[in-house]
Amino acid sequence: MFTNKVVGVVGSGLSSYACISRLVLDPSIKIVVLDNDKESVNFIDSIQKKIKEQANYINRLKIFYDFINKKKINRSHQINKSYFGSSIFNEEINGENNFKLYSSNSYGGFSNIWGGVNNTPLKESLDSWPIKYSDLSQYFYKIAKILNVCSEKDNMSSLLKFDYENEYGFNLSPIANEWYRKIKNRISEINKDDIFVGRSQLSLNNDFNKNKFCVECGMCMHGCPHDIIFNSRLKFDDLKRNNQIHYYRDYKVIEFIENKDK
Repeated sequence: MFTNKVVGVVGSGLSSYACISRLVLDPSIKIVVLDNDKESVNFIDSIQKKIKEQANYINRLKIFYDFINKKKINRSHQINKSYFGSSIFNEEINGENNFKLYSSNSYGGFSNIWGGVNNTPLKESLDSWPIKYSDLSQYFYKIAKILNVCSEKDNMSSLLKFDYENEYGFNLSPIANEWYRKIKNRISEINKDDIFVGRSQLSLNNDFNKNKFCVECGMCMHGCPHDIIFNSRLKFDDLKRNNQIHYYRDYKVIEFIENKDK
């Protein structure tokens, strides 16, 4: 049963889901989600099914490109990548101190256009940020668990100072594997030139990855047909289905007003 405590969350991207995953632990909190959601990606269900049914990579690509050509998907100079032909609209916002922010207007946020890479930041890269590395790093393991980060202890993890071992469930390509095998013998040498080598930390879908690993269909850059790459829209679908949130679409938050009472 809800009390009079209401917590508002903006958006349906990864950071919003991470926030809600903690809030739902307290059943007394009413969680209200305001999301822009200018473009839902639900319309791709049919093409996703067609691609999954194709055993041949060339046929999968043909279905994809026939679809985006028919839809006449627009391209722009901004960050813009297709999710099964879905044109993901973004906005560039100039913040304080010359910081640029990017806002995604699509359900699922930027998780629609990423490849699952979830590397931790370098300490020195946050030197000019208003938040300290130490303030963030205490949450790295919790976030890795929520987003099902798959990684291994290697030269890259030593650079990032974050060891989190979790099975990937897929192999490197033959070319990458051969290159990786050869370069491992020279790691101490290339580290002297500030070159570090290792596998990216990747977020895979928690539910699907338990039962089904990557089938190596080759469609990663266009949207995983099997939904194995983590996407927050799938998690928000679950939250709405289980009535854990009050979701409102077509809302764009442009300002926060804060005082000591609220």
